[in-house]
Amino acid sequence: MSMVAISLLLTGADGATAFNADASARAIPTQYTEQCSNGIVVPNPANNPDLVADCATLLALKGTLAGASGNLNWSSDIRISDWDGVTIEHNRVTRLSLQNRSLNGAIPAALGNLASLEALDLSDNILSGVIPSELGNLSNLERSGGLRLHGNQFTGCIPQSLRAPLGSAEIRRLGLPICVAAPTPASTSTPTPTATPVSYDALLTRLIALETQLAELADLKNQVSILATRVANLENGAGVGTTPATPTPTPTATPETPTPTPESTTPTPEPTATSAPIPCSEIGPGADLSGCVFNSVDWSERNLANANLTGAIITNSNLRKAIFTSANLTNANLKQSDMTD
Repeated sequence: MSMVAISLLLTGADGATAFNADASARAIPTQYTEQCSNGIVVPNPANNPDLVADCATLLALKGTLAGASGNLNWSSDIRISDWDGVTIEHNRVTRLSLQNRSLNGAIPAALGNLASLEALDLSDNILSGVIPSELGNLSNLERSGGLRLHGNQFTGCIPQSLRAPLGSAEIRRLGLPICVAAPTPASTSTPTPTATPVSYDALLTRLIALETQLAELADLKNQVSILATRVANLENGAGVGTTPATPTPTPTATPETPTPTPESTTPTPEPTATSAPIPCSEIGPGADLSGCVFNSVDWSERNLANANLTGAIITNSNLRKAIFTSANLTNANLKQSDMTD
């Protein structure tokens, strides 16, 4: 069975069990739950735990509400539906009509535990003290009349949460001011630092600065790439695409001789347009034609046996069936000449 928490302490001034309305919340003593579960007060208690809880709350508060006169018939021997001023609907206590019953003392704060209460009338009694703010927990109280407290001797102020169920007319009857919310005390702890809001202009300035930095980084990356290419070309002995202001030649190994070595001991002169023919001896067997230049000559069937043609140049000539038996043709150049047999 669930226990209903109430904000009252037990007191035994007259031998009866009651609750102190100014004390902090405590669970209802087990004895009241047991009394409400005897099958007499609450029919079929196992299936009505909420009504059992409401019953236990009212039994625990009886001494405080009734005072010394004990003029309420709330008892474990009587069905809760027959209790003075109690209305039951849908297996919950929905109304308490306790007006003009000579109730005294303070309003028990535990009345705020009757969650289904729609109307509470404590008017025209001898109740005193402050009106407990716990009555604001009765969220089902009817507006403008669900709570009636006039005709008592209350002091203090009216809790803000009770303005709606009391209504303006009842508030005027009570003649008490509405409580003002206490100011929140200043915190002595170190405040948590919060981010400073950034304006649009400041954010735009930062963005432009970042774009500039990115452009500079991209340019630096490009320069590094160009420098790496130049270094690679220098290592490979190739030219660099962009000529530096002061080019540095690639060092090479020193050759053994300062002058290049000719391909042969007797260079072959290349014919030029201005080259003049070298005077030659008579053309025939054993003729010395070394170094001679001939162009477009007809030596068909000419006998040049044993002739010396070392370094001779014979171009565009007819040498068909010419006899070169034992002729020296070392380095001879017979460009575009016809030597067909």
